[in-house]
Amino acid sequence: MIIFIGAFILLLCVSAPITVALGGCAMVYAIIGGTVPITTLVQTIFGGLATFPLLAIPLFMLAGNLMNEGGLTPDLVRF
Repeated sequence: MIIFIGAFILLLCVSAPITVALGGCAMVYAIIGGTVPITTLVQTIFGGLATFPLLAIPLFMLAGNLMNEGGLTPDLVRF
């Protein structure tokens, strides 16, 4: 537990975002603890990132920006 908290505080002190600090300290703990093979850890991380909602959010933002640049947004607001 000390390794986990120490890595978290260290990553926060170097101005890492909280999400990176949480993921980084979990990886440090898993690597130092040696209970989980690194390949399983990497596969789990990338498998979690490939979910549909996480892929839909950036594409939804892109569609919004394209509508805004194309001039469709004022028409939608007027409608």
